[in-house]
Amino acid sequence: MTAVAGRPTLDSAVDRYRLRARLDTAIRGLPEPPPAPVVVVDLAAFDANAADLARRAAGTPIRVASKSLRVPTLISRALATPGFAGVLGYSLREALWLQRNGISADIVLGYPTTDLPALEALAADAEARAAITLMVDDPGQLDLVTLAVLLLDGDRVVDQVPTYRGTGNAW
Repeated sequence: MTAVAGRPTLDSAVDRYRLRARLDTAIRGLPEPPPAPVVVVDLAAFDANAADLARRAAGTPIRVASKSLRVPTLISRALATPGFAGVLGYSLREALWLQRNGISADIVLGYPTTDLPALEALAADAEARAAITLMVDDPGQLDLVTLAVLLLDGDRVVDQVPTYRGTGNAW
């Protein structure tokens, strides 16, 4: 059958049917149904797609977006692929979890955060501070980072609070 743009070929339809039948058989063979939600990943296709993406990036490092890839094991698998480096994190709590669980030591937070308890946790953890980069879209958001440092420090005077270049605002 000849491929038509936007339509699967007969071979790909047959392959999809065979894959579904194989996965259905595997699920039925479990001693009891797995808890929902269930994710089934064709690891050969995952690895091939990751390798192809790295090839097309032509040496530009690829940062895994955790908002799109929600399975930590698969994030680790992608990061093990040559050409992949670091994570674009969805939230600070997630970034802290990924760092603490050894998924990545290079995480850029893709969105500003107002999560004061997570900012306090970040401020208290030197390894997390070295691994996680915060993003802001307004210098005023840096006041929360300063507040987290001050809350962590309690009544003691903070010896050194970095300042945001050009405004005098902390961080």
